[in-house]
Amino acid sequence: MGGLVCYVFLGEIGFGLVYIYRLFEEFIYYTVGFPIAKLFGSALGEREGLLNRLKTLATDPFILVSLCSLVLGSLLNLSGTKRPELYQAVNSILIPLAALLLIISIGLAMKISKVRDYLKNVLQSRQSNFLSFRQ
Repeated sequence: MGGLVCYVFLGEIGFGLVYIYRLFEEFIYYTVGFPIAKLFGSALGEREGLLNRLKTLATDPFILVSLCSLVLGSLLNLSGTKRPELYQAVNSILIPLAALLLIISIGLAMKISKVRDYLKNVLQSRQSNFLSFRQ
C-alpha cells in the first residue's frame, strides 16, 4: 500500500524510492536471514559440519536466483542503459493492479465477524488514548 501511495502522489519516481528501501530489505533477507534460518532449520543440520552447511547454502537455487537478480539489476543501473519507454505504460497499469490484488487478498482473509469480539476493548483503548491526549 505504501508503494501505491508513493505512486499516486509522487509518480513513478516516488514508486522507485519504495524499492530502494525494499532492495536493502531483500538483500538482508537473502544474504543473512534466509541462510541463517536454513542453517538452523535443516533436519540434517545437526549432523552436518559448518562447511557442508555453507556449501549447501551456496548451491541453493532460491538464494542464487535472488542474489543474481539483485546483482544484475545493480549492474544495469550502473551501466547507464536507458529503460524502454514501454515500461512507463506497463507500470501505470501493473502498479495499481498489484495493489488492488493485494487489497483483495487481504480482504478475503479478514473475518469481519471477529471485530465484534474485540469492539469493547478497542473503544476502551480509544477512550483512554483520547483522555490522555487531552491532559
